[in-house]
Amino acid sequence: PGIHHVLVRSIKDAFLRYKTMRGFLVERKAGWDTHGLPVEIAVEKELGIRSKQDIENYGIAQFNEKAKESVWRHKDEWERLTARTAFWLDLKNPYITYHNSYIESVWWIMKEIWNKKLLQKDFKVVPFCTRCGTALASHEVAQGYESVKENSVYLKFRLKEGQKIGENFITDKNTYILSWTTTPWTLPGNVALAVGEDIDYYIADVEATEFSNLKKGETIIFSKNIKEGTLFDCPVIFGSDGRANVFNEEAGVKKWSKLIIRQIKGKELVGLEYEPLFDIPETQNDKSHKVYAANFVTTEDGTGVVHTAVMYGEDDYNLGNKIGLPKVHTVGEDGRFLPFVLNGLAGLAVKRKDDKTTEEVIIAYLKQHNFFFKEELYTHDYPFCWRCKTPLLYYARKSWFIRMSHLRKELKEANNTVNWIPEHIKQGRFGEWLKEVKDWAISRERYWGTPLPVWECEECKSVETMGSIKELLSRSRTKNKYIVVRHAEATANTEGWISSWPESKKNHLTERGIKQAQSAGKRIAKLKPDLIIASPLERTMQTARIIGEQAGIEPQAEKDLREFDLGAFNTRPIKEYHDFLDNDHTNRWNKRPLNGENWEDLRKRMYMLFQKLEQKYSDKTIVLVSHGDPILLFKGITMGIEDKDFLEPYIKTKASEIRLSYPAYAREEILPMSKAPLDESGRLDLHRPYVDALELECAHCDGKMKRVPEVMDVWLDSGTMPFSQWHYPFENKEKVDARGSKKPEFFPADFIVEAIDQTRGWFYTLMAISVLLDRGAPYKNVMVTGHVVDKNGKKMSKSLGNIVDPWEMIDKYGSDAVRWYFFTMNNPADTKRFSEQELKEVQQKFLGTLWNSFSFFELYAPPKTKIPDSVSSSIRQAQDKDNILDKWILSRLATVNEEVQKKMDVYEITAATRAISAFVTDDLSNWYIRRSRDRFQHPSSKEDLKLASELLGFVLKQTALLSASFIPFVAESIWLGLGEKSSVHLAELSKIDKKSQKPELEQAMEALRFKIQIALKLRAQSGQKVRQPLGKLVFDAKTADKDKLDKKLFLLLQEELNIEKVEIVAALPKDPAWVSDEQAGIAIDTTITPALYINGLMRELIRQVQVTRKDAGMKPKEYVLLRLSAQGRSGEDIMKRAEEIKKDVYAKKIETGEKRAGEDFIVEREFDLGESRVWMGLRKIKN
Repeated sequence: PGIHHVLVRSIKDAFLRYKTMRGFLVERKAGWDTHGLPVEIAVEKELGIRSKQDIENYGIAQFNEKAKESVWRHKDEWERLTARTAFWLDLKNPYITYHNSYIESVWWIMKEIWNKKLLQKDFKVVPFCTRCGTALASHEVAQGYESVKENSVYLKFRLKEGQKIGENFITDKNTYILSWTTTPWTLPGNVALAVGEDIDYYIADVEATEFSNLKKGETIIFSKNIKEGTLFDCPVIFGSDGRANVFNEEAGVKKWSKLIIRQIKGKELVGLEYEPLFDIPETQNDKSHKVYAANFVTTEDGTGVVHTAVMYGEDDYNLGNKIGLPKVHTVGEDGRFLPFVLNGLAGLAVKRKDDKTTEEVIIAYLKQHNFFFKEELYTHDYPFCWRCKTPLLYYARKSWFIRMSHLRKELKEANNTVNWIPEHIKQGRFGEWLKEVKDWAISRERYWGTPLPVWECEECKSVETMGSIKELLSRSRTKNKYIVVRHAEATANTEGWISSWPESKKNHLTERGIKQAQSAGKRIAKLKPDLIIASPLERTMQTARIIGEQAGIEPQAEKDLREFDLGAFNTRPIKEYHDFLDNDHTNRWNKRPLNGENWEDLRKRMYMLFQKLEQKYSDKTIVLVSHGDPILLFKGITMGIEDKDFLEPYIKTKASEIRLSYPAYAREEILPMSKAPLDESGRLDLHRPYVDALELECAHCDGKMKRVPEVMDVWLDSGTMPFSQWHYPFENKEKVDARGSKKPEFFPADFIVEAIDQTRGWFYTLMAISVLLDRGAPYKNVMVTGHVVDKNGKKMSKSLGNIVDPWEMIDKYGSDAVRWYFFTMNNPADTKRFSEQELKEVQQKFLGTLWNSFSFFELYAPPKTKIPDSVSSSIRQAQDKDNILDKWILSRLATVNEEVQKKMDVYEITAATRAISAFVTDDLSNWYIRRSRDRFQHPSSKEDLKLASELLGFVLKQTALLSASFIPFVAESIWLGLGEKSSVHLAELSKIDKKSQKPELEQAMEALRFKIQIALKLRAQSGQKVRQPLGKLVFDAKTADKDKLDKKLFLLLQEELNIEKVEIVAALPKDPAWVSDEQAGIAIDTTITPALYINGLMRELIRQVQVTRKDAGMKPKEYVLLRLSAQGRSGEDIMKRAEEIKKDVYAKKIETGEKRAGEDFIVEREFDLGESRVWMGLRKIKN
């Protein structure tokens, strides 16, 4: 996992938590995407496999088993990250894409698409990965583009002699038509040239030249409208004589050519024949190597003449199809030139990243034969395999396609119903993609994936799709007909003990059992069996003989039909075995008694028996006489039963229909002649190679139908997730379908968020599948996130060494800090420049401040303060009192609660979290708590402390509630720390409290705080520290009235600015002793009277004592004895007023005078205070 995974998962979790706290039902189903090339490539590396042939030599079954194992290799790490980042998911009941139930739903969807005639096999040019040996879909290609610099080649195609162009030009052996390509490897496959009928072209005779790749007397043909710097390194310049001068740079030198030019239309070139560049007979017929008109020709790049290799370009292929050009590959699927491509090219890899060998051989050949004009570097975006990073080839081949191009209108209509965040994605990146959507190449010539459920008849070539396991089994037949019979009642059955192999205690049929067997024999005889095969135990052989007598058949003993081996429990009471299972029947699969079997062993035994019977016999009716559990598992094997459904006789399951029942005594059951895809242990497995082995009966002839070998695009797995995760439509229909007036529970999705590249990945495939099923859009609200890059804006990569390890960040700063950093950094869709320093600041500024606010409450609130859950009578009482800060913080809390909920309801997570951040840091901590500190430290009464504590506790509790979606760990800690018993994440968000909101008060307080900032600047300009009290501040009346500066707010201003008096005046004073800001309407008297001076010294003294207490490691409420001694001009005044500071410094007693001999203080200090030298000593005193 990378740091970008934390971003997306945090956003998902925040909205899930928020909606839960708003009372919505939130399904937190986890999911594992387990198929596809990424898994295969990892296994190939592990096994040292290099090709598909290597995989088949190794064994498809073994390879896929390795793939299944590898999927879970990193499961623990993902689940650990999920837990550590508080991503609340149901990890115990996830959907898993390799499960048969998931695959069955995908098959059903493919059947629906087939029925709509939108699934077809076609021969098309597709993006092809030579390393993986498979085609890719357009949305996969979109994820793998890289900007590359490659050589493009301008070349000369020699026209055949004696052909007329226009009125009076006849070609000779030196007449060339110029073309351009960025893919030189396609040149051996060239079969035609294409021109634009209405494009103007030049026929240029070379009168003189210095350029080595042109010769005097040659004629070249090219578009009139070529761009400067393409064919020539200058515009085509005509002189007064009508001749044109051009130049090409060669080895840094300008090489001039003089051309005699005439102009023609492209239609005059159509039909001309030219010599093949390479002599490859397979690419030649009567239509090849001619010039044709095509509407895809432009003059934006190149020469206006398009080199056409029909097998390696979509436009080329369509033109070749229309004309009848040869469809011959010169390149194999391994990406190498085929043996018949000579001139040193056979066997060379046509395109490898950073390897120009093949290109150099081709260019050398072109130069040798005078086909080369020039080459130049060309920067363009080229597609690479999104997983193995191999350059893709556009390659004509047969593939299975979903005809998405037929649904462009429906896709657009569905998209119009979606709310995209940000909105521009809707008609921009996503809308434009849908507008030009291509047919979806869904088949992959690979192994580990959902098999394409398509069977083709070997005889009549008819094609069918299977839409369910049931449908598949109905068409796949066993060689024989099987009738299973449990033995008749025996002694052990009536006495309640176990009788398994070997029989050490007699267990014969009871009298009732004999009668049961005789009745069964009569019924079975009518079925005309060919064979009776029985378990060798006494009760089964006795039953088989009685049946055999009726049918006229001698039974055969077969050890593999014996009873379930229960080892040490043999002959013991059956209750002991049930106790061994902990009375949990699911343990039958894995708990193995001493010297015995579990169900896994028994199923394997039954499957081996089934295979043996199928190999040995054909067209036989076979009666199998056995025991309850062996018959149950044999039935399940032939019916394709899942592990959980084998337990239906024991446990009521959620299966759509109960198919298995426990066999009754001597009751025969005719099994369906169906053959399921089973792995080596007899377990149902819809993967290759097991499903490949099933041959179906053709409905149109007597032929056999075989499955096509391809698996499906792994993105199809992902796209079907809204349906397949529920095993729809076989189960859980209520999750997806409406029932009368009741809406579907979980379709369409209310919200989805992924990185922006998923607009051409998961977002698209979800939309595609949903529209294919006529379901409209599969989601209502889609949020895209930007990419996470390093602090300098560079993409993170191992080579640059700038990858951020999410675990390191989480361990250092906590996952809440990482989450909050992503939420508040910028809007989700913006690129995230990850800076550890900024993360650290976020942790300290927001989380640190919030926790310190909680710690302040814990320190000063009376023990067992009862905090109300809502605006209770005590909180209303605080609002009715004169404390304007209380009224203001409750108003701000109510306003922020409303703002956060409104923003989250429209998916504006950044605005929501920034509102909380501003509230905690600016309003709660920096203003309310700071301005209320004295109220908590030195309360006027117990009643007021109780009231203040309840109010602060209420604000903190509501803040924890409001922030729980974003910082789940810290919010939970504060919530529980405030006395709650259950989790904050199970609480409901508070309703909007309009009654507490006081907009005018909030505006006035905001204006006041703004004025305070200006006043602090004025103080700073005058050189007066805040600790020095000043006499007066005035507002002009006009400003005070405009900003609604209530006089009740003035006390806050006085305390904050350390000013003794605030007044409103008609006009600001002009006295030089005053500093003012005319625009803000504020003026401050900076005159320092002797009394103000001493007041300032006393403030400084308090600060010095508090610093000394802190340095001594004293807690805020620990009382001290303080001894002071002051020398100097103001020392006497300081000593006279020393008693005044007792409350502020938590001093039980203040003494004046020097330190006496033998006295001991825990800390002593000397410092200057104004013009005095002060000594202090502190000693702890019991409270």
